[in-house]
Amino acid sequence: MANVVLLVILVPPYGIAGAGAALVGAYLVMLALMYLFTRSLFAVAFQWGRLAQIVLVMGGVTVAAELILPTDGVMGFLSRTAALLAIPLLLVAIRFFRPEEVSRMRLLAARLRPAGSG
Repeated sequence: MANVVLLVILVPPYGIAGAGAALVGAYLVMLALMYLFTRSLFAVAFQWGRLAQIVLVMGGVTVAAELILPTDGVMGFLSRTAALLAIPLLLVAIRFFRPEEVSRMRLLAARLRPAGSG
């Protein structure tokens, strides 16, 4: 229902972009309703601050890339790939990862390294 309402509102002025925004909006409504209906059955201690951080970083990079970077050709591909690869660096810069997570990632990287390479 939310998708249909959002489609009716957003498609006439924004076209295909409005359809995409309507889909995102419908999924957000579905996510909120699922959370409200199931939180008493399945108690999960979400880390809301960290979830907000990752959504803001990924959303910010996505919106900036969409508005600023070229959309076609080799330069479009390379610049958007660079934007995608910048996400983990931005997460490190805002100290998103906890020290124990960093140590686990280092341990995993050491295990993945071939024998005799270091």
